[in-house]
Amino acid sequence: MSDLLAGKKVLITGSTHGIGKAYAGAMLKSGAQVVVNSFGSDPPPGLIDELSSLGPCHYVGANMAEIEGAQRAVSAAFGLLGGLDVLINNAGTHKDKAFLENTPEQFGQTFDLNVRGYYFAAQTFVKLTGKREFDASIICTGSINGLQAEFGSVLYDSSKGAVLMMVITLMIMGTSAAVLKGETLGGVGDVAAQLEPLFGKWGKGLFCLGLFSAAYSSFIVNSMIGGFILSDGLGLGSNPEDKWPKRLTIAVLLTGMIVALLIKQAGLNKLHAIVAAQAVTVVASPLVAGALLWLSNRKDVMGEDRNGPVANTFGSLGLAVLIAVAGYTAFKSIPDNIEKIKASQTVPAER
Repeated sequence: MSDLLAGKKVLITGSTHGIGKAYAGAMLKSGAQVVVNSFGSDPPPGLIDELSSLGPCHYVGANMAEIEGAQRAVSAAFGLLGGLDVLINNAGTHKDKAFLENTPEQFGQTFDLNVRGYYFAAQTFVKLTGKREFDASIICTGSINGLQAEFGSVLYDSSKGAVLMMVITLMIMGTSAAVLKGETLGGVGDVAAQLEPLFGKWGKGLFCLGLFSAAYSSFIVNSMIGGFILSDGLGLGSNPEDKWPKRLTIAVLLTGMIVALLIKQAGLNKLHAIVAAQAVTVVASPLVAGALLWLSNRKDVMGEDRNGPVANTFGSLGLAVLIAVAGYTAFKSIPDNIEKIKASQTVPAER
């Protein structure tokens, strides 16, 4: 026994067995008051007596797959304990069969309990504890399946991936609302202030490290794609061990770096330069679409699967739309942004 969580009031959904029951036992041993939950109106025989031997424990029956059930569970626990400090979303199910055998009912059952129940329980918890800033917690049980797929588990894996994204969003929005409430953001650095209550002066450093890591991971992949596609398209190889994919990847990286340095050296507006660069990619879209349409009509490439009249009709319409968009971009959008770039050039002040 310890007093680590002494006085804390905790609701754990889906907690009459397995991981949820283990949560409850650990919380009670640490001094918390706990409400356990399952979908039945009454708890399993002997459960409350067993857990109550460790500390104050109550039971609330509610179906967490239903919005009203999730809301009722949190509200009832709040009333029983006279408040809540922690919500642990743990209720879950695994209804998967083979991908082609899953039914709409199985899909609904999985996402209703694994995702929707978590969301509306968290929403109700925040409504009841909303005026508190830093001492209320929401914990959601996840799974490694939210990060990597498992054969025959597409519904469960997808639901856990959704929970992961929900938790990340709640974390960002919650910390931002608590720390940056009423503030006017003047730059990216101001956003880092949301980490200062937890990490102090190291908050901005950690934020910058995370921002750099996210940008760097995408940068490496995107730069390699350009070099490898160019090498493969020219028939120079596509294996990472081949010399030409490496050389062309380096060339792509150097080209991007040189363009960025030239823009900086010229004192151009970086935002307008980025917009113009992205617009250029639109101009190339009709070339790619036209090549695909041409290849899909070649019998020596597609054989019996080459396009028919209907596919060619829709393909041609799509190509026409792309040409129109590319034309507008080339003759209207890009020139406008070039003019903005010119207008934003730094003019040295007269001495």
